[in-house]
Amino acid sequence: MARCAVDVHSPEFLATLSVAFENMSVAGFRRTEQRRRKPKQPTSKPSRIGSRACGRILVILMQIFIAFQIDGFYRLTLPWFGLEERSVLDCIAKLVFLSVGVLIEVFYSCTSFIDPGSPKIDSQTKDWCNCCMAPKPERCHHCSTCCRCVLRMDHHCIFTNCCVGRHNQPYFLVFLLLTTIGAALAALTAAPQIPGALLSLFLGEDVKHVRTLHLLILGISATCAFLLLWNLLLAQLHLLLRNETTIESLRNWAERCPSAYDRGVRQNIAEIFGTPSRYVPQVILDLLDGADQFLSGDD
Repeated sequence: MARCAVDVHSPEFLATLSVAFENMSVAGFRRTEQRRRKPKQPTSKPSRIGSRACGRILVILMQIFIAFQIDGFYRLTLPWFGLEERSVLDCIAKLVFLSVGVLIEVFYSCTSFIDPGSPKIDSQTKDWCNCCMAPKPERCHHCSTCCRCVLRMDHHCIFTNCCVGRHNQPYFLVFLLLTTIGAALAALTAAPQIPGALLSLFLGEDVKHVRTLHLLILGISATCAFLLLWNLLLAQLHLLLRNETTIESLRNWAERCPSAYDRGVRQNIAEIFGTPSRYVPQVILDLLDGADQFLSGDD
C-alpha cells in the first residue's frame, strides 16, 4: 500500500495549519459573542408566572389586611376611649385616623402601580445588560422576577408585586412610615382590652365571641406587623441617610467600604424626595444624622 509522506516542517504545511487554527479561533469567538449577547431565556417560565401570581395575591391580601386594621380600630379600639358621640374630640379622632387610613391606601397604590423607572434606549453608557439587551446606567440593576432593568433599584417587594426604584421609592418610604405608625396605634389601643375580653370569655359571661376573636386577631396581627415594619423602617431610614440602596448596602458591607454616593444628609434626602427637603431645619437633619450613626454603630 502506498503511503503519502507529509513533511510537517515544510512552510506550506505550517501555513495551512496556522490558517486552520485562525479560522477555528474566529469561529469560536463569534459563537461566544453570540451566546453572550443573546438574551437569556427564562429557565423556568412557569415558576416566574407563579411568582407573579403569588405577588398579585399578596397585594390583595395586603389591601384586606389594611382594611381589617382600619375597621377594627373604628369598631373596637376607638369606642374603648369612651368619647362622647359626635363630640369635637370624637370627630377629630375619627377624621385623623380616617385620613391616615386613606393615605396608607393611596401611598400603597402609588408604590404598586407607579413604574419604578426603566433605562432609556439612547442612554450613553458603556455598561450593557445581557438579559434585556439594553443600556445599563449607573445604579441600575436587572430584576429576575420582573424580567427588566430598574433605575436605582433598591429591592423587589413581594407585598407590592413590583420593584422599588427611583420613581416609586418616595411613596414606598411614606407608606412604610404611615403603616408602622398605624400598626403601633392599633396594637397599643387593642392590648388593654384583650385581658378583659379573655377573662369574660373564660368565665362564660354574656359576651360576643365574634368581637373577642376580632379583638384578638386585631391585636396579634397589629403587633406582628409593627415588629416587622419597625425593623424595615429603620433599615430604609439608614439607607436613605447614607444614599444607598439595599443592593449597594450588601455589597458595601461585604467589601467593608462606605457609600460612594453619600453627599450629606440634606442632599441624600433631596435625591429621593426632591428640593422640598431644603426647607427642613438643619437641627432635624443633624438629629437624623446622629440617630443614623448611633444605629449603625459608627464612631
